[in-house]
Amino acid sequence: MQKLLIALIILLALTGCTNEKEIQEETAEIQEHPKPQPIESISIEEKVQLPSFESIAHPIISLNDGVGFDSFYQEVCWNECTEEDKLNGRFDKVVKDKIGDIFNVKWDHMVPAPNSVEVRVYTTDFNQVGETEMLPDEQKNFQLVVTDIAYDKIYELLFVWEDGTAIGKSRLVFEVQK
Repeated sequence: MQKLLIALIILLALTGCTNEKEIQEETAEIQEHPKPQPIESISIEEKVQLPSFESIAHPIISLNDGVGFDSFYQEVCWNECTEEDKLNGRFDKVVKDKIGDIFNVKWDHMVPAPNSVEVRVYTTDFNQVGETEMLPDEQKNFQLVVTDIAYDKIYELLFVWEDGTAIGKSRLVFEVQK
């Protein structure tokens, strides 16, 4: 019985050594030629989120360096821009503009800054006159000097925040009347 037990222990020891040797050989082989492991790729599309519309500073608009003439600034779309709404009227203007008056709009303090600013001109019945003008990226203000041809027009500045596609739009609108 003792011989059988010794033979069994020797057999187990040899088997253990063989397995250890095989494990070492497999480890060396894996290190030389690692097997490709399947990689699960998860594509997460990050959506740029603007802060709430109310938290972004409004553009500053002045007439002859004074503030307080008829204009409105409003959200067109925010974080879910699909379709731009139409410009509609809501002016209660009682002050008449004079030739030489200067409208000045500044937006250099808006955070985040809009990616682009478009200028559109309309007749008083809200029909667009001419093409939309794109202001250069580095320009952070718009100035309009009142002339005869500026009268009876509505001016819209459309501020656009985008990341590939529009993610936010707002507009500032004012009217020039005789």
